[in-house]
Amino acid sequence: MDYVVAITIDNDIIGDPDIECLDEEIRIFVKTRKIFNGRIYAKGKADNSACIKDNFAQERTTKPHMFLKFGTCGMRSLRSVSNPE
Repeated sequence: MDYVVAITIDNDIIGDPDIECLDEEIRIFVKTRKIFNGRIYAKGKADNSACIKDNFAQERTTKPHMFLKFGTCGMRSLRSVSNPE
């Protein structure tokens, strides 16, 4: 017999995440209603410790963030020029 345990977490993300694209990395910033005690990871890389940040309990923050360098965690840089039409 299989069992599933579900835990309700009373917290919410406020607004959209802020993303900064720099020359060598991207930075992801999120704002939460309450202190964040979870993990942030690159999509599809939840089992790769180099692609996870989960020490937010120590930081006791409502502004969790994560930096990912290009070339790691499937990240790569693609330069483009936007057309101001």
